[in-house]
Amino acid sequence: MAQTIPLIRSAALVPFLRWAQWNRVDLDAILRAVGLASLPYFPVEQPVSVIAAGAFCRDLQRREGPDIGCRVVSETSVMELGTFGRLVLGSATPREAMKRIEYLAPYHNTHEVFAVREEAGYLILRESLTLPLDAETRHIAQQYVATLIRSICVMAGRHESTFARVELTPHPDFGLDHLRPWLGPHLAPSRTSGLLLAIPPAVADRPFPAVTRNLPIRPPPEDWMPLRGDGTLTYSARIVMSVLLEDDTATIDQLAAASGMSVRSLQRRLGAEGTSFKALLADIRREIALRKLSDRNGSTFGEISAILGYSSQSALTRAVRRWTGATPRAFRNTP
Repeated sequence: MAQTIPLIRSAALVPFLRWAQWNRVDLDAILRAVGLASLPYFPVEQPVSVIAAGAFCRDLQRREGPDIGCRVVSETSVMELGTFGRLVLGSATPREAMKRIEYLAPYHNTHEVFAVREEAGYLILRESLTLPLDAETRHIAQQYVATLIRSICVMAGRHESTFARVELTPHPDFGLDHLRPWLGPHLAPSRTSGLLLAIPPAVADRPFPAVTRNLPIRPPPEDWMPLRGDGTLTYSARIVMSVLLEDDTATIDQLAAASGMSVRSLQRRLGAEGTSFKALLADIRREIALRKLSDRNGSTFGEISAILGYSSQSALTRAVRRWTGATPRAFRNTP
């Protein structure tokens, strides 16, 4: 089991949200059930729990069909992936784009691994997640990644067959046949539980149009850091708890679910790092409260109290006095 909470940038889910909004899908219940009710309003670089993101995609798949991970991808979907997408689209060819994806993966997802190799004349891309997921969730995640890769290759011009071979996890009830309209005839069950794509050299080395080569080869921006941070559970727990507090309240059960751990294991691992859920919650509440209070045109005191899960506005007042020696109103009006 992962020692840190698996994280992915919320930009990865933008194509799903855009498709759902265009097709008038009521997302509120689906997002709230997995602790991502604020997802449509997050900055696209905001990290969220991979487990929560996977649950959202799985639940949308159950509602909209087993090929939804293909259907949400459009010609512009890569551009919707924030910094990750912009850096990938600065490539000269699909081959270079695949190598950029391999390099940029740790900045986009803490537990996703891309490996790009040459085998028998083909460019082989392997993608896997280093955490246990059920077959249904792997199925939608892998078809989504494969269709995004296909959309990148198609930007260089259509080819008779984008992939010489595709191996991915079958849906436990529907298998793979429903994906052939998007991923082609050379589709087979994964032999490793991961995704494999074989790209012919005629596709891999076809130049992109000049309009997609507007970004030079360079590392990610300095403020765009690998999502593992310092590699501690505390670091990733703070990120997930901040998201939960923006939605509603944060509980240790929610954090344990997002981490894929039992409550007892989570408590033990936080304790080994010298902290606890209660201490983290108090610290994050303080950070969010003071940030929101510093915005004179922002949330009301009552709204801040509700967001942070205080029993009343007076509880927020007592907390702010303890932190700053001032009332919320006096703190907000400080020059």
